[in-house]
Amino acid sequence: MINYNTAANSQRVVQQYSNINNLSVRKRLHERYSTSGVDINDWMVNMYPLNYESTLLELGSGQGTLWEQGRNKKLITCKKVVLSDNSSHMIDILKNKFSNTKILIKQIDIMNIPYEDESFDMVIANSMLYHVSNLSKAISEVKRVLKTGGIFFASTFGEKGLSEYIYEILKKAGIELSVNHKYSFTLQNGEKPLRSYFSDVQVELFDNSILLNDIEPLYDYILSMTIAKDITIEETKKLRRVLANELKKEGELLIRKEYGTFIARK
Repeated sequence: MINYNTAANSQRVVQQYSNINNLSVRKRLHERYSTSGVDINDWMVNMYPLNYESTLLELGSGQGTLWEQGRNKKLITCKKVVLSDNSSHMIDILKNKFSNTKILIKQIDIMNIPYEDESFDMVIANSMLYHVSNLSKAISEVKRVLKTGGIFFASTFGEKGLSEYIYEILKKAGIELSVNHKYSFTLQNGEKPLRSYFSDVQVELFDNSILLNDIEPLYDYILSMTIAKDITIEETKKLRRVLANELKKEGELLIRKEYGTFIARK
């Protein structure tokens, strides 16, 4: 039985992000096979009201992908920028990538942010809150370090898109799912915990899909997920057969992606 509740297994999350391989596999799927024609990182950065007076903290920065392709120019103009991650390996990557800039790189646990109250105009947490073991504590810490009038940007996926498709594929492959397979922060359930701390919460949706004519990118994506080590060799063979049958039946795999950003104002 596979348990999809990654927040309940923090050690597995640490292992997943201790190197860039799993992250890179997932990144490639979204970059190479998305249908929107709009880079999701451009879409997100364009939301952020960055200027020369801005103070910004990003939590869970990973490899710093959000600020690649020239988007880092917006950071350089800001008054203060802190990029952070809870993985020491990711911190090494960030330090190397931003070594010749004024951007600060720090290893930070979102549940214990080492800054004083009202330190930042903006806090960003993209695709990471569903990994946090104590979501309420994490959001309370974000609110604490935000200035009055500050904005929290928290992006996440929805349960009816790629995730639901993968659940169904695994079921068809006979891979049993735990009843506790829901993530703690999605487009469907993320507003409620945010409203416990922020009265003004909105969501912006990113309309997109994945189009595949080959099962390998999706197969690799599934095996890169946090539940992969629970899948047996025999189950991976079943998974491959199911994906091949789906592609043969449909001619191509068009999978809706559900993704968006919550915007919470203090």
